[in-house]
Amino acid sequence: MTFIFDMLKPYKLRLSFALLLKSLAALADLMIPFLIAYMIDTQIPSLNPGESLLPIYLNGGLMVLIALVGWILNVTANRSSEYIASRAVETLRSDLFLAIENLSSQDIDTFSKPSLISRMTTDTYNIYRAAAIIQRLGIRAPVLLIGGILLSFSFDAVLTLVMIAMLPFVSLIIFQASKKGIPLYKENQFLLDQLIRKLREFITGARVVRALSMNDYEMDQFRNINQTSNESEQYANKVMARVNPMMNIVMNIGLVIVLVIGAYRLSLGFTQIGAIMAFV
Repeated sequence: MTFIFDMLKPYKLRLSFALLLKSLAALADLMIPFLIAYMIDTQIPSLNPGESLLPIYLNGGLMVLIALVGWILNVTANRSSEYIASRAVETLRSDLFLAIENLSSQDIDTFSKPSLISRMTTDTYNIYRAAAIIQRLGIRAPVLLIGGILLSFSFDAVLTLVMIAMLPFVSLIIFQASKKGIPLYKENQFLLDQLIRKLREFITGARVVRALSMNDYEMDQFRNINQTSNESEQYANKVMARVNPMMNIVMNIGLVIVLVIGAYRLSLGFTQIGAIMAFV
């Protein structure tokens, strides 16, 4: 993680601008539930029969405008994040290429040529994706979390505590998935190196393979490694794919509890419909 931050330092001015846009977009997203609650709890009950609905229309138009501004800010920030990540990885590839050129024969044998090829291609692409995701979510997620909690407390502290109580379960799901998934991806990286090694050996010795009529043998070898790598990657992806559904289940259970407790508190006059709508 420190390596990625160091890699992005040359672009800190543009990075700061992108993070600022992300923060503003997150704040815009947080404003919409507040305006919904204000409309339901304050504006609609205060209307008299035959009175103009202009304030409600204006509030609705303001929500549309805020949503549009938030969308523009997100798109602009995402484009900037992708640009920064691509330029940083471009520099990384150049530095990595120069470093590989200066390796001794012994170092090349230690790392292995397929592994170095994989470092130059697959690994740099994964770093690019990680750098872009960190920029997109590194500010947005904390702002939404902290701002959402503070805004929720302003609506109803009891219902907010219900949602906060769900966070340890979500954290546990992420921790367990990471604990199991990271070794699987390391294993998959090793198998990918093996696959590149076999492909490189086949290309280098193609004439010898044809001369000795070993095409079928080499094909079987490649097919076995490819199938093993494919099965390993599929299993790792299946493990990580469980995270979102399990998190959704936990959060939906939290929302059901919020609705039940909210209905009870609403009947006692301790909360309002708009607050419950904002939570949902």
